[in-house]
Amino acid sequence: MHTHAHLAPRTSHQVRALLPLCLPRAPRRSPDRSPDRSPDELYNDFLLPSITLPVGMPTHGERLEAVRRVMAHAKTSRAGYIMQAGARLLSRLGLDSVIGSAQLKLFSKHAFVYSSLPGFNQPVHFAGGRVGRIVAYFPNLVSQALFVSYDEEVTFGLSTILPQPQLLVDCFAKEVSEVYARAA
Repeated sequence: MHTHAHLAPRTSHQVRALLPLCLPRAPRRSPDRSPDRSPDELYNDFLLPSITLPVGMPTHGERLEAVRRVMAHAKTSRAGYIMQAGARLLSRLGLDSVIGSAQLKLFSKHAFVYSSLPGFNQPVHFAGGRVGRIVAYFPNLVSQALFVSYDEEVTFGLSTILPQPQLLVDCFAKEVSEVYARAA
C-alpha cells in the first residue's frame, strides 16, 4: 500500500479500511432461558470496525508498528459491541433498511476490507488429494485484501474495483520482497 500510495495520486497517505473482527460465541444459557441461536448452528458473528492504515510512513518498521497499534486498539475497543447492539435493536424494530443504508454509506467511505485469516498449520486433504494452497477471494462493494495462512505459507487474495489492480499487486510484492531481504 505504501508503494502504491506513492505511485497513484492521492490526497492522503492514510487509507481507511474495514477490518472484520470475529466475535466469540456467547456462553450457553441455563436450560430455563433459551439461547438466541442453537449451539450447533453455523454462523459468522463479526463486526467491521473502521481502521486507518498509515501507508505514508517512510519505513517498514514504522508502518508495522503503527498497524500493530491500530489493530490492538480495534481488537480491544468496545465500539464494536455497541455497534452490534444498535444493529440488533434496529433489526428487532423492523428497521433492516436503515441498517442496509448505513452499511452502503460505510462501505463507500473506505478503500478496502482487510482481513487476515489463520488457516491450517499442516497440510489437509480433500477428495483424496493434498490441498496445495488456499487463496480466498470474496466479491464485495469495495476492494478486499485477504491474507490466509496455510502450511507455513501466506497467500494474498485481492478482489478490487481499482482501475489498475496489477499495480497494487506488484507494489505489494515489492514491499514484501524488501521486508524479506532486510530480515534475511
